[in-house]
Amino acid sequence: MTVQQLCNKALQDIGVISGGGTPASAESSDAFDALNDLVASLSAGIAVIPFLTRDTWTPSGTQTYTMGPSQTINTVRPLVIRSAGVAAASTQSKPIEIVTAEQWLQIRDKGRTGHFIRKLFPDMGYPFVTLYTWPKVTGGLLEIWSYKALTAFASLAATVDLPPGYQEALIKRLAVRLAPQFGATVGKDLQTAAEEALASITKLNVGTLGPPTPAGPAVAAPEAKAA
Repeated sequence: MTVQQLCNKALQDIGVISGGGTPASAESSDAFDALNDLVASLSAGIAVIPFLTRDTWTPSGTQTYTMGPSQTINTVRPLVIRSAGVAAASTQSKPIEIVTAEQWLQIRDKGRTGHFIRKLFPDMGYPFVTLYTWPKVTGGLLEIWSYKALTAFASLAATVDLPPGYQEALIKRLAVRLAPQFGATVGKDLQTAAEEALASITKLNVGTLGPPTPAGPAVAAPEAKAA
């Protein structure tokens, strides 16, 4: 299915066009803009995102690394970092404790070096995230698992390639979003279908990925010790 076809189905649901009809250029443009706004809005609800993504980086001995487009770790900016780990060799790896800003401040000797990163504070800044690491490590592999926003569609001709259930959810949610703009009424059946489609993929994701966790645990950090 193309983005245009998805938009057409949403417009059909609210009676703007008939089945098999073709929307005007302005109608397609409005639906396309609304669709990308919807995708951005859905990304704010972490349980709607269909998968975790893995990024890796070789530590270079510095304390901080940036993560985002054109940054040290060149990737889409993460919404939430769920877990992290570091490997010093193919047979040696350890999880990294993700800490809050308050816990990061409790580390006294931030210039310490070691073989493994033990603590990671992601500041969740925008447009990129800065990762503060302790101790400083050179070599090995830093591994970050995170939730990232759903990618906006590039054009009406683009192909919709999402897991099962997402196309239906996008069509119904888009129809509800477009209705006021086109003076259409959202019937009970459409409203129910939109809510059930979103609830279905949310339930599936929570069941397979587990409930999303915050960037840092809300617990007191122990006093920093030697690496």
